[in-house]
Amino acid sequence: MPVLPNKPFPLIVRAPYPPNPTPVWPSACHYQGVALRITVYERESSIEITLEGRLAGPWVAELSKAWIETAPRLGTRMICLNLRDLTYSNEDGKQVLRELIAQTSAEIITSDPVTKYLALEISNDKSNSTHAGAIHGIDA
Repeated sequence: MPVLPNKPFPLIVRAPYPPNPTPVWPSACHYQGVALRITVYERESSIEITLEGRLAGPWVAELSKAWIETAPRLGTRMICLNLRDLTYSNEDGKQVLRELIAQTSAEIITSDPVTKYLALEISNDKSNSTHAGAIHGIDA
């Protein structure tokens, strides 16, 4: 059990997910009280992009940058888009997510009704009606 520092709340303690992760794009971005964390985990058979916080403003460009740097390493691996801890996305952020899904048919991982709705919204784009990406919800 980790020892918790004597700091005021909120405090988030996370066990490593996945086991022995190798984040290649750990990016915590703070701007005018808005925060987004982008983490890219590379495994032998997949790449997981985890988004935590609010996808808006300058963080949309940061996600695009992370994807541009990650895409060449994808190869034949599948990609998972983990939205479990994404709390908000503006329309620009949704568009970047739509483009990522259109390019890769990414598996989308969600955890609650809000992220499930966002996953359905970005994967059911009218201009890309042939896409049928997998959306997996985790019911707690």
